[in-house]
Amino acid sequence: MKILKFGGKSLANGQGIKNVLSIIADKIKDNNEIIIVLSARGNSTDQLEELLELAKSDSNYENQLEEFKTYQLEPLKTVNLDLEFNLISTLLKGVRLTGEYSLKLKDSLLAQGELISVKTVSELLN
Repeated sequence: MKILKFGGKSLANGQGIKNVLSIIADKIKDNNEIIIVLSARGNSTDQLEELLELAKSDSNYENQLEEFKTYQLEPLKTVNLDLEFNLISTLLKGVRLTGEYSLKLKDSLLAQGELISVKTVSELLN
């Protein structure tokens, strides 16, 4: 069993994603048993942290959230990320209303970057 871990920079753009898909496809063709671990794409974790801080300070974060969504849909516009995007929006609205957040909430928010990455790469592989 081989574990293949791909970091955010390797998933940041179209060429990087193509390389990742090619590596995975080659391993499968060679009948390797693999486990794939993916990070959030590019600067997604940093962007989500910034959105969280903007919401906490009651600042306007909507434009940056839309930019985040657009970037996430770039490799495959047909992937359904509504669940992840809705959760991100809901968490940010709650933080904006209360002016604070817990570590658990922060972890839930940041995890969406990895989940989006996994969902996108698995759809591309299919």
